[in-house]
Amino acid sequence: MTKISKLRTLALATILIAGTIGLIAGTIGAAMAQSSSDQRREVFNDWQTFSAGSGNSKMCVALSFPKEIQPEGLNRGDIAILVSHQLEFQDFDVLQIKLGYPLEEGRPVKINIDGRQWDLFPDAENAWPISLEDNAAILRAMKAGQEMYVEGRSQLGNMTMDRYSLRGISAALRSIDIDCGR
Repeated sequence: MTKISKLRTLALATILIAGTIGLIAGTIGAAMAQSSSDQRREVFNDWQTFSAGSGNSKMCVALSFPKEIQPEGLNRGDIAILVSHQLEFQDFDVLQIKLGYPLEEGRPVKINIDGRQWDLFPDAENAWPISLEDNAAILRAMKAGQEMYVEGRSQLGNMTMDRYSLRGISAALRSIDIDCGR
């Protein structure tokens, strides 16, 4: 897949995931309370999984919400980290971070996993790994790590730092692999 087609696919993933985030943006308990015949949800420590659709249109998502948000009280939308599989596009392990505000253009979002750092490119309210290699390296670090910090800057100049637990990510990723037949 070329870099341009991958970026197009990532943009489509943003649109599809943005639609599902509305269903799952509440607490884990609220997400688990909703039921539908074509949706499957599981909880793995601090991560949960969600799948919807069937056949070629199936999408599977592992997600987590921050354990700590800084600064407190800042007006923000949905905040989450997601890893998705989309069978229609044969996209697997697509990492996306939703920061809940319009990001400053051209300024990378920074993540830190147990002392290892990466820059992600900003796109509206989302951040994406810069390359497929970074995406794979970040996922490896997440599976081996304990915590992840996400630092961003809004178009208004507000700096944020969100702390995520990585407890349960390996099991959640295995679950979406199985759920999407990978």
